[in-house]
Amino acid sequence: MKRILYALLPWAGLSLGFLAWGAHQQGLADVLRFDCAAVSPTRAIVAAALALALCGVGGALSWRAVRMAGDTGGGHPFVGWLSILGAGIFALAILMQAMASLTVPGCFR
Repeated sequence: MKRILYALLPWAGLSLGFLAWGAHQQGLADVLRFDCAAVSPTRAIVAAALALALCGVGGALSWRAVRMAGDTGGGHPFVGWLSILGAGIFALAILMQAMASLTVPGCFR
């Protein structure tokens, strides 16, 4: 079990960041589709904060994998750094969507 977690830990930032971004985008899109007035600024901020927290957890787990690997070489540090970068990019995408949901009204047509 430890071996499997050690192998998957560097991918945490990339996978959790993607999951957070996808859930944030789909969640708000589905809510807006069925009731455009349902997304208030408070709900948009809470949804963005939860998604950003999930990105942060993924990035932190990948950072831990990089620190555990140290100077051993191999693919773990590279994948960990790539995953940290991916989590950051997904966090930026979530921030841009949050800014759009705060500036453009939900029922704007």
